[in-house]
Amino acid sequence: MKRTLLTLTAFVALAAWASAQAPTTGPSVAEELKHLRTNRTLLEHLVDHSVKIADADTPLDRADRCRDATASLKRAIQGAGDDPDRVVELIENLVTMIKNGLAPTLARARAEIPHGSQDYERMKQLHVAVRQDLTLVQEAIPTTGKTAKSNHVKDARQQLTVVAASVPVVED
Repeated sequence: MKRTLLTLTAFVALAAWASAQAPTTGPSVAEELKHLRTNRTLLEHLVDHSVKIADADTPLDRADRCRDATASLKRAIQGAGDDPDRVVELIENLVTMIKNGLAPTLARARAEIPHGSQDYERMKQLHVAVRQDLTLVQEAIPTTGKTAKSNHVKDARQQLTVVAASVPVVED
């Protein structure tokens, strides 16, 4: 009986000691709080953009709202600093938005808008602006420091390059 009680007491003491130890890996509480605040602002912007996309009446208007969301993600990438995991997360979100939102919406607009119309000219301008935006996003990805050396960032940058090339081109 004494041995069982002693063993149980030792186990409880070791468990309490182990749980009291600070974690040696992972972000600190301050870093997690900073990420939460940063993500909150970005999420608020993206939700706002999503509502505007849903309210848009035409594919061209929806594509224009998608472009606004792209700008929010670009600013977030610029603000990610030397945090490779954050940069990868933001690029992956951007790739998904382009692949599932922007590119198909622009393709639909191109199929529906008659050549020579006023909307056609607006669509051409939007395509040029989107391509410029995507170039600026790629330039916003850090090219020096820990982030630039990360293989995950290099892979995400390559995914962004591929999906940016999938955005349809409007020519006369």
